[in-house]
Amino acid sequence: TTDGVTYFTQLRSVIFDRDLDVAAEFAYLNQPPRPNHVVPVGPLLLWLPIYLCVAAVDTVGRVVGAWPSPPDPIAAGLGLPYVRAALISSFAIGAAGLIVVSWHLRREFSRTSAFVTTLLVFAATPLYWYMVYEPSMTHAASFGFVALFVVCSARWVPQGPTRKQSLGLGALIGLAFLARSQEALFALFPAVLILTAPHTPVRLRTRRALTLAG
Repeated sequence: TTDGVTYFTQLRSVIFDRDLDVAAEFAYLNQPPRPNHVVPVGPLLLWLPIYLCVAAVDTVGRVVGAWPSPPDPIAAGLGLPYVRAALISSFAIGAAGLIVVSWHLRREFSRTSAFVTTLLVFAATPLYWYMVYEPSMTHAASFGFVALFVVCSARWVPQGPTRKQSLGLGALIGLAFLARSQEALFALFPAVLILTAPHTPVRLRTRRALTLAG
């Protein structure tokens, strides 16, 4: 009954019904009616690749007779394999964030310190809940993209990011924003790195900040 139900039914409706009317999906899943236009569309896009893979396998399987089509057409796209595709997608993005955090820390500190810190980020914060028990929410995916954005910023920005790196940072913060709009605040992080860089003339710092913003 969380927002994850809305994200998931919207994805199913777009793929199978070509619309965003999820009333039939809610009824099939025995979910209470609720507004479906007040949630972000990010999960729909983030879950799409693996969801489409499952849909392709499911379609081929039904065509060749490996398993029957569901008796109720609305059931197509709502089965357990489709649910797991969405959940695994969020978990994988969150895991990618943990991996890149660990990689970054290992370049600066000992392996033990990097491991313990990464473990605490995962197990001593709500991230564990959102990756393991409730990956249908947006938090695991948004953490993953923010972690990638922050680590890449820390690696690229102090020396002045290239055009390609700047575009990459823009894409990462855009994905984080799609997953969870509040993450847009992290767009300020590269500016802080640039404007507080030691032993760098103010004019150079300003130019780098304007270039990155552009």
